[in-house]
Amino acid sequence: MKVVVTGLAVTLAACAAMGGRLMNASDALEERTARLYDEVRRDPLDRVSAEQTAQDLARAAFDFRRAVERESPRADLEAAFDRIAQPYHALREHYGERAADPVVRDCFQDVSEAYLDVEGALQYRLTQFNSGNKVR
Repeated sequence: MKVVVTGLAVTLAACAAMGGRLMNASDALEERTARLYDEVRRDPLDRVSAEQTAQDLARAAFDFRRAVERESPRADLEAAFDRIAQPYHALREHYGERAADPVVRDCFQDVSEAYLDVEGALQYRLTQFNSGNKVR
């Protein structure tokens, strides 16, 4: 009996740690996408070509963080992450095609790191639990 209780405690601690990782990653992504959007709006060249996409990305990151905070079910988190992925990949292609303002380029690199952190935390969480479970 003691082994089962200890195993359950270890499992719960691992779940809490991964939930904390997802929350931290989603916080960072929201913060960094908002900063990117602010920088894109200041850059006259990017303002024309990337402003709406950067705004969509920031909005999607905000919505995703709220879904994580609400401990939304897997399907909701997947849908929210899909809404991040589309503008993220569009911006990645945009900035990969031409040299942007160095500040914007650095901001996008920060967004990329946070995006990958969220993707990693979410993939781990989603492969560990059934679709009806909530992320904590």
